[in-house]
Amino acid sequence: MKILIRFSNNTTFLPSRNFLEVISEIEKSEVFKILRELPKGAVLHAHEETIVSLDYKLNNVSYRENLYVCDRNNSLKLKFFNNPDETCDWQLLSEVRQDLQQAEAINDRIRQSLTMITENPRSAYPTVDKAWEKIQEDKGEPLIKFADKLNAVSTKIKFFFHAGETNWNGLSTDLNLLDALLLNTKRIGHGYALTKHPLLWNLVQQKGIAVEICPISNQVLSLVEDMRNHPATTLFASGSPIVISSDDPGLWGVKGLSYDFYEAFMGLMSATSDLRSLKQLAMNSLIYSSMNDQEKNDALVLWQDKWDVFVNKLADLFLNDNRWQRLFHPSLYHQYT
Repeated sequence: MKILIRFSNNTTFLPSRNFLEVISEIEKSEVFKILRELPKGAVLHAHEETIVSLDYKLNNVSYRENLYVCDRNNSLKLKFFNNPDETCDWQLLSEVRQDLQQAEAINDRIRQSLTMITENPRSAYPTVDKAWEKIQEDKGEPLIKFADKLNAVSTKIKFFFHAGETNWNGLSTDLNLLDALLLNTKRIGHGYALTKHPLLWNLVQQKGIAVEICPISNQVLSLVEDMRNHPATTLFASGSPIVISSDDPGLWGVKGLSYDFYEAFMGLMSATSDLRSLKQLAMNSLIYSSMNDQEKNDALVLWQDKWDVFVNKLADLFLNDNRWQRLFHPSLYHQYT
């Protein structure tokens, strides 16, 4: 079965627009409704502090004991301490909130600091640097700095390195790709710059190393504007091992993998891609996980049961509901998003 899309108008093609502007439109689309039901396997690339919702962090986590707050250069910092250090003028958040007026103000600031949602994302985050200013804590170091220590680790330890999350070429950020491969990484996180290094890309394919693609994150952080221009389109076309993940969904006010699957299916993959492609993507998340072979086999059996239920449900909808027939019938080339 194929979902046929005609790209007659870029303004209505949602993956060409900033995700923060089109969340509600995506949620209304028929394709998204299918993808929400689809069993997607595992999340292999996500940051634990941004998996949960903004409301949970504000109304639950921020009310836990020993959470301190500091305002430095009009930037709010939150950190748990038994005894606060002297790096900032830390105040116990629970004490700050004892003043009701101050509590309301601090809660508003905490909310703003925990999300990238804004009415005009293009204006708020016009460049990669501006987007990173919002979420980056401390700049990291290139992998090569830790090479000696990593090489000393037991070969039984599997490495999964974050590398190449940049649109630059020839800097330490994208050259991390080389060091990740030399350090025998099992997956590459983001790998956005991989296609700029053909030799490394070829090695990734030869070794069967999966690339963790986080399409929404890359767009919101201003690495790419139109998903059709994302380098992962080339990875998909070449058959490179890929897993789709969500990175920081809480920052853009969503949960789960469905939104990234939507952007990948509609924007990164060929217009002729179908359920077979989506099935392989979901299976990849288990095949390229850190589980051992027996655990992978067991997980795939459980996943296959869920897939069969999904396909049967989809078949029933196709047979009994004209809305779904319009999506799959090859003679009807209406534009669907």
